[in-house]
Amino acid sequence: MPPGGEGTITLQVNLHNYQGTVHKSATVYSNDPQRPQLNLDVKALVRSLIEVKPTNVLLFRGFAEQLKPQVVDLISNGVPFRILKTDNSVPQQIAVELETVEEGKHYRLRVTNIATSGNYSGHIVCRTDLPKRPELRIALTGVIETDVSVSPLALLIGRTASEQPLRTGEIVVRNNRKTGFRISKLSYDDQLITLSQEPLPEGDGYVLKVNPRLESIPKGEHRVATVTIETDSKSGTKDQVRVNVVNN
Repeated sequence: MPPGGEGTITLQVNLHNYQGTVHKSATVYSNDPQRPQLNLDVKALVRSLIEVKPTNVLLFRGFAEQLKPQVVDLISNGVPFRILKTDNSVPQQIAVELETVEEGKHYRLRVTNIATSGNYSGHIVCRTDLPKRPELRIALTGVIETDVSVSPLALLIGRTASEQPLRTGEIVVRNNRKTGFRISKLSYDDQLITLSQEPLPEGDGYVLKVNPRLESIPKGEHRVATVTIETDSKSGTKDQVRVNVVNN
């Protein structure tokens, strides 16, 4: 572009699956010493053929028995449509019911968490008869808490390099309901690691100190030990932590 000249920059924004107010930005770099960088902001109001209300992102977080079903409304913006099919990528964790509120104009999804524990992510896809909007995608995330949580689920301990100090680790076992409990059993390979147990300062769990036993591992090799944790909580679950023991 010559000095004092003009040019055109064309921005294309993919608005697929967007609705409502959308903000996007782009940065232009040039050899102008006084203004080498220029930010371009784009703001658009997207009116979708089908509105998804209140949101197309659902989060289930908490204890399973406390999670209520969530409702998503699919509403026409003037063009009649029909829902032909719904696909659920996580049928073991989520149940989906489709209700016709007003034929061709308004449909309602009732989404219920049926998982009892663990984390998941997935989506619901509603297939429509509109060529310009053949599908509606709703994202799903679940973080279902249990009575007792264990973190982390993987550890790296030992000597990662010859010049490095010995590395140890900790496993935190916590009661999410803030009630008392005991660790009833710990299972692990005592040829590879040692464990010691201390109560947390808050009184709602324990910390397990994990130390390597490198005399059992040849130089330059590593081993894997699995720690299985059992408690007297009502859930009766067994949690496992993978411990990688390195001797470099």
